[in-house]
Amino acid sequence: MLKKTDDTNFMKDPASGAVINTNIAAYKMHRLQRENEQTSTSIKTEVENLKQDMSDIKKMLEILIQRDSNGTNNS
Repeated sequence: MLKKTDDTNFMKDPASGAVINTNIAAYKMHRLQRENEQTSTSIKTEVENLKQDMSDIKKMLEILIQRDSNGTNNS
């Protein structure tokens, strides 16, 4: 049997001493916020990776253009 705490959103399990959140709406909101943060972090990482890839491609193209303009084209 769970025991009441001072905060109505929580109960205490006397056997384990665990504090249990009984506010399901707040719990669902917290989970949604965590998922959104993880998604946001994932998107930011992907954008940074794409920016680095684009930068690398740009550098390679500049090298190719420079070689071609110096007449070192082997074709």
